[in-house]
Amino acid sequence: MMKKKSELQKLRDRKAYRILSLKVKTEVEAAQFIHDVGFCLLFPLDRGTPLLPSLYDAVCGGQRRLIHDWNEYMQRLWTWKDELAAHKKVYFGKFFKGRPSFISLQMLPYFYTLSGNYGDLEDYQQVYEEGRITQDAKRICEFLFEKGPTPTVRLKREAGFRGKGGRTRFERALKELQRSLLVVNAGVTQEGSSWPSIIVDLLLRVHPQVVKKSGKIPEENARRKIARKYFDIAVASTAKDLSQLLGWKKEIVHETLQSLLKKGVILSGDGDLYLSSQID
Repeated sequence: MMKKKSELQKLRDRKAYRILSLKVKTEVEAAQFIHDVGFCLLFPLDRGTPLLPSLYDAVCGGQRRLIHDWNEYMQRLWTWKDELAAHKKVYFGKFFKGRPSFISLQMLPYFYTLSGNYGDLEDYQQVYEEGRITQDAKRICEFLFEKGPTPTVRLKREAGFRGKGGRTRFERALKELQRSLLVVNAGVTQEGSSWPSIIVDLLLRVHPQVVKKSGKIPEENARRKIARKYFDIAVASTAKDLSQLLGWKKEIVHETLQSLLKKGVILSGDGDLYLSSQID
Protein backbone atom coordinates (compact mmCIF):
# COMPACT_ATOMS: atom_id res chain seq x y z
CA MET A 1 0.00 0.00 0.00
CA MET A 2 1.44 3.37 -1.07
CA LYS A 3 1.87 5.97 1.59
CA LYS A 4 0.46 9.49 1.42
CA LYS A 5 2.82 12.40 0.80
CA SER A 6 2.44 13.53 4.42
CA GLU A 7 3.44 10.07 5.65
CA LEU A 8 6.44 9.98 3.33
CA GLN A 9 7.55 13.37 4.62
CA LYS A 10 7.35 12.16 8.23
CA LEU A 11 9.55 9.21 7.33
CA ARG A 12 12.04 11.52 5.60
CA ASP A 13 12.11 13.86 8.59
CA ARG A 14 12.91 10.96 10.92
CA LYS A 15 15.62 9.63 8.60
CA ALA A 16 17.15 13.13 8.41
CA TYR A 17 16.87 13.82 12.17
CA ARG A 18 14.49 16.69 11.44
CA ILE A 19 12.59 16.14 14.67
CA LEU A 20 13.36 17.55 18.11
CA SER A 21 13.81 14.15 19.80
CA LEU A 22 16.69 13.33 17.41
CA LYS A 23 18.26 16.79 17.42
CA VAL A 24 22.06 16.69 17.13
CA LYS A 25 23.66 18.43 20.11
CA THR A 26 27.32 17.35 20.15
CA GLU A 27 30.17 16.66 17.76
CA VAL A 28 29.95 12.95 18.60
CA GLU A 29 26.25 12.98 17.68
CA ALA A 30 27.11 14.84 14.46
CA ALA A 31 29.55 12.08 13.49
CA GLN A 32 26.90 9.46 14.30
CA PHE A 33 24.34 11.29 12.16
CA ILE A 34 26.69 11.27 9.16
CA HIS A 35 27.38 7.59 9.77
CA ASP A 36 23.64 6.82 9.94
CA VAL A 37 22.62 8.66 6.77
CA GLY A 38 25.79 7.70 4.88
CA PHE A 39 26.11 10.98 3.00
CA CYS A 40 24.56 14.42 3.39
CA LEU A 41 25.04 18.15 2.93
CA LEU A 42 26.26 20.78 5.36
CA PHE A 43 23.31 23.01 4.46
CA PRO A 44 20.04 21.97 2.77
CA LEU A 45 19.53 22.36 -0.97
CA ASP A 46 16.78 24.56 -2.37
CA ARG A 47 13.30 23.19 -2.76
CA GLY A 48 12.69 21.09 -5.86
CA THR A 49 16.20 19.60 -5.91
CA PRO A 50 17.15 15.96 -5.17
CA LEU A 51 16.39 14.90 -1.62
CA LEU A 52 19.36 14.76 0.72
CA PRO A 53 19.63 15.37 4.49
CA SER A 54 21.75 18.19 5.89
CA LEU A 55 23.67 18.46 9.14
CA TYR A 56 22.21 21.94 9.59
CA ASP A 57 18.65 20.59 9.69
CA ALA A 58 19.71 17.84 12.10
CA VAL A 59 21.32 20.38 14.42
CA CYS A 60 18.16 22.51 14.29
CA GLY A 61 15.97 19.47 14.94
CA GLY A 62 13.72 20.48 12.06
CA GLN A 63 13.25 24.00 13.40
CA ARG A 64 15.19 25.64 10.62
CA ARG A 65 16.59 29.12 11.17
CA LEU A 66 17.72 31.53 8.48
CA ILE A 67 21.00 30.12 7.22
CA HIS A 68 22.61 33.50 6.57
CA ASP A 69 22.14 34.49 10.25
CA TRP A 70 25.05 33.69 12.57
CA ASN A 71 23.47 31.83 15.46
CA GLU A 72 24.26 29.04 17.92
CA TYR A 73 23.60 26.39 15.26
CA MET A 74 25.95 28.04 12.79
CA GLN A 75 28.65 28.28 15.45
CA ARG A 76 28.43 24.55 16.16
CA LEU A 77 28.41 23.61 12.49
CA TRP A 78 31.42 25.76 11.66
CA THR A 79 33.42 24.11 14.44
CA TRP A 80 32.24 20.53 13.90
CA LYS A 81 32.75 20.42 10.12
CA ASP A 82 36.41 21.33 10.57
CA GLU A 83 36.99 19.10 13.60
CA LEU A 84 35.39 16.07 11.97
CA ALA A 85 37.58 16.52 8.89
CA ALA A 86 40.74 17.16 10.95
CA HIS A 87 40.17 14.01 13.01
CA LYS A 88 39.55 11.98 9.83
CA LYS A 89 36.09 10.95 10.99
CA VAL A 90 34.38 11.81 7.67
CA TYR A 91 34.99 13.06 4.14
CA PHE A 92 34.17 16.76 3.89
CA GLY A 93 34.35 18.74 0.66
CA LYS A 94 32.26 20.21 -2.15
CA PHE A 95 30.91 16.99 -3.60
CA PHE A 96 27.13 16.88 -4.13
CA LYS A 97 25.93 19.59 -6.53
CA GLY A 98 29.14 21.50 -5.78
CA ARG A 99 27.95 22.13 -2.21
CA PRO A 100 29.80 21.42 1.08
CA SER A 101 29.09 17.74 1.71
CA PHE A 102 29.85 14.91 4.11
CA ILE A 103 30.39 11.24 3.24
CA SER A 104 30.84 8.66 5.98
CA LEU A 105 34.00 6.59 5.92
CA GLN A 106 31.80 3.51 5.53
CA MET A 107 30.32 4.85 2.28
CA LEU A 108 33.40 6.65 0.94
CA PRO A 109 35.03 3.50 -0.58
CA TYR A 110 31.95 3.00 -2.78
CA PHE A 111 32.15 6.56 -4.08
CA TYR A 112 35.90 6.23 -4.61
CA THR A 113 35.36 3.04 -6.62
CA LEU A 114 33.30 5.10 -9.07
CA SER A 115 35.72 8.04 -9.17
CA GLY A 116 37.88 6.58 -11.93
CA ASN A 117 41.02 7.18 -9.84
CA TYR A 118 43.74 4.56 -9.63
CA GLY A 119 44.70 4.60 -5.95
CA ASP A 120 48.12 6.23 -6.34
CA LEU A 121 49.36 9.55 -4.98
CA GLU A 122 50.19 10.64 -8.52
CA ASP A 123 46.74 9.75 -9.87
CA TYR A 124 46.26 13.34 -10.93
CA GLN A 125 48.84 12.92 -13.68
CA GLN A 126 46.86 10.14 -15.39
CA VAL A 127 43.53 11.82 -14.71
CA TYR A 128 44.84 15.01 -16.32
CA GLU A 129 46.11 13.13 -19.38
CA GLU A 130 42.65 11.58 -19.74
CA GLY A 131 41.15 15.07 -19.80
CA ARG A 132 39.17 14.64 -16.59
CA ILE A 133 40.71 17.57 -14.70
CA THR A 134 41.96 20.97 -15.85
CA GLN A 135 45.51 22.27 -15.84
CA ASP A 136 44.68 24.48 -12.84
CA ALA A 137 43.50 21.42 -10.91
CA LYS A 138 46.66 19.53 -11.88
CA ARG A 139 48.76 22.44 -10.62
CA ILE A 140 47.12 22.22 -7.20
CA CYS A 141 47.72 18.47 -7.03
CA GLU A 142 51.36 18.88 -8.00
CA PHE A 143 51.86 21.40 -5.21
CA LEU A 144 50.15 19.18 -2.61
CA PHE A 145 52.11 16.14 -3.79
CA GLU A 146 55.40 17.97 -3.23
CA LYS A 147 54.54 20.08 -0.17
CA GLY A 148 51.91 18.04 1.68
CA PRO A 149 48.81 19.41 3.47
CA THR A 150 48.55 23.15 2.90
CA PRO A 151 46.18 25.95 4.02
CA THR A 152 44.18 27.24 1.08
CA VAL A 153 45.35 30.83 1.63
CA ARG A 154 48.96 29.78 1.13
CA LEU A 155 48.12 27.23 -1.57
CA LYS A 156 46.39 29.83 -3.72
CA ARG A 157 49.34 32.19 -3.45
CA GLU A 158 52.23 29.74 -3.81
CA ALA A 159 50.62 27.58 -6.51
CA GLY A 160 50.46 30.64 -8.74
CA PHE A 161 46.83 31.74 -8.58
CA ARG A 162 47.53 35.44 -8.38
CA GLY A 163 46.27 38.44 -10.26
CA LYS A 164 42.91 39.07 -11.88
CA GLY A 165 40.71 36.02 -11.89
CA GLY A 166 43.16 34.01 -9.81
CA ARG A 167 40.80 33.46 -6.91
CA THR A 168 37.93 32.33 -9.17
CA ARG A 169 40.19 29.91 -11.03
CA PHE A 170 41.56 28.53 -7.77
CA GLU A 171 38.14 27.96 -6.21
CA ARG A 172 36.83 26.34 -9.40
CA ALA A 173 39.82 23.99 -9.58
CA LEU A 174 39.58 23.07 -5.90
CA LYS A 175 35.89 22.25 -6.25
CA GLU A 176 36.73 20.14 -9.29
CA LEU A 177 39.31 18.16 -7.30
CA GLN A 178 36.98 17.59 -4.37
CA ARG A 179 34.24 16.36 -6.68
CA SER A 180 36.79 14.03 -8.29
CA LEU A 181 37.84 12.70 -4.85
CA LEU A 182 41.46 13.67 -5.46
CA VAL A 183 41.64 16.39 -2.79
CA VAL A 184 39.92 16.60 0.58
CA ASN A 185 39.55 19.08 3.44
CA ALA A 186 41.87 18.05 6.27
CA GLY A 187 41.22 20.66 9.00
CA VAL A 188 41.87 24.34 9.56
CA THR A 189 44.66 26.60 10.75
CA GLN A 190 44.98 30.27 11.62
CA GLU A 191 46.77 32.23 8.89
CA GLY A 192 47.25 35.82 10.05
CA SER A 193 44.39 37.77 11.62
CA SER A 194 41.68 36.70 9.18
CA TRP A 195 39.27 33.76 9.41
CA PRO A 196 40.89 30.32 9.83
CA SER A 197 42.13 28.85 6.57
CA ILE A 198 41.01 25.39 5.44
CA ILE A 199 43.82 22.85 5.09
CA VAL A 200 43.58 20.58 2.03
CA ASP A 201 45.55 17.50 1.03
CA LEU A 202 45.45 14.58 -1.39
CA LEU A 203 42.64 12.22 -0.41
CA LEU A 204 44.87 9.16 -0.68
CA ARG A 205 47.21 10.59 1.96
CA VAL A 206 44.36 11.46 4.34
CA HIS A 207 42.27 8.28 3.89
CA PRO A 208 44.58 5.51 2.59
CA GLN A 209 42.45 2.76 4.15
CA VAL A 210 39.40 3.96 2.23
CA VAL A 211 41.25 3.79 -1.07
CA LYS A 212 42.59 0.32 -0.25
CA LYS A 213 39.09 -0.97 0.53
CA SER A 214 37.66 0.53 -2.66
CA GLY A 215 39.93 -1.64 -4.79
CA LYS A 216 37.96 -4.73 -3.77
CA ILE A 217 34.55 -3.31 -4.74
CA PRO A 218 33.14 -3.93 -8.26
CA GLU A 219 31.60 -0.80 -9.83
CA GLU A 220 28.12 -2.31 -10.12
CA ASN A 221 28.18 -3.18 -6.40
CA ALA A 222 29.25 0.36 -5.57
CA ARG A 223 26.39 1.84 -7.59
CA ARG A 224 23.84 -0.46 -5.95
CA LYS A 225 25.15 0.36 -2.47
CA ILE A 226 25.00 4.12 -3.07
CA ALA A 227 21.56 4.01 -4.73
CA ARG A 228 20.16 1.80 -1.98
CA LYS A 229 21.46 4.21 0.68
CA TYR A 230 20.01 7.17 -1.21
CA PHE A 231 16.53 5.62 -1.31
CA ASP A 232 16.86 4.66 2.32
CA ILE A 233 17.27 8.29 3.35
CA ALA A 234 15.06 9.84 0.65
CA VAL A 235 12.34 7.17 1.23
CA ALA A 236 10.79 7.90 -2.18
CA SER A 237 12.42 9.54 -5.16
CA THR A 238 12.89 9.35 -8.93
CA ALA A 239 15.56 8.09 -11.27
CA LYS A 240 15.98 11.67 -12.51
CA ASP A 241 16.79 12.90 -9.00
CA LEU A 242 19.35 10.16 -8.52
CA SER A 243 20.98 11.01 -11.84
CA GLN A 244 21.11 14.73 -11.06
CA LEU A 245 22.53 14.22 -7.60
CA LEU A 246 25.27 11.75 -8.52
CA GLY A 247 25.96 12.73 -12.11
CA TRP A 248 25.28 9.21 -13.38
CA LYS A 249 24.19 8.65 -16.98
CA LYS A 250 20.54 7.70 -17.48
CA GLU A 251 21.38 4.19 -18.70
CA ILE A 252 23.57 3.57 -15.64
CA VAL A 253 20.79 4.74 -13.32
CA HIS A 254 18.25 2.57 -15.13
CA GLU A 255 20.48 -0.51 -14.91
CA THR A 256 21.16 0.07 -11.20
CA LEU A 257 17.51 0.60 -10.31
CA GLN A 258 16.41 -2.44 -12.29
CA SER A 259 18.86 -4.51 -10.27
CA LEU A 260 17.46 -3.15 -6.99
CA LEU A 261 13.91 -3.76 -8.19
CA LYS A 262 14.71 -7.40 -8.93
CA LYS A 263 16.20 -7.81 -5.45
CA GLY A 264 13.07 -6.30 -3.87
CA VAL A 265 15.03 -3.43 -2.32
CA ILE A 266 12.84 -0.85 -4.04
CA LEU A 267 9.38 -0.93 -5.55
CA SER A 268 8.00 1.18 -8.41
CA GLY A 269 4.81 3.16 -8.16
CA ASP A 270 3.31 6.41 -9.36
CA GLY A 271 6.53 7.41 -11.13
CA ASP A 272 8.61 7.09 -7.96
CA LEU A 273 10.75 4.30 -6.56
CA TYR A 274 10.17 3.26 -2.96
CA LEU A 275 12.27 1.28 -0.56
CA SER A 276 10.43 -1.93 0.19
CA SER A 277 11.26 -1.61 3.89
CA GLN A 278 9.27 1.63 4.03
CA ILE A 279 6.07 0.10 2.67
CA ASP A 280 3.69 -1.54 5.12
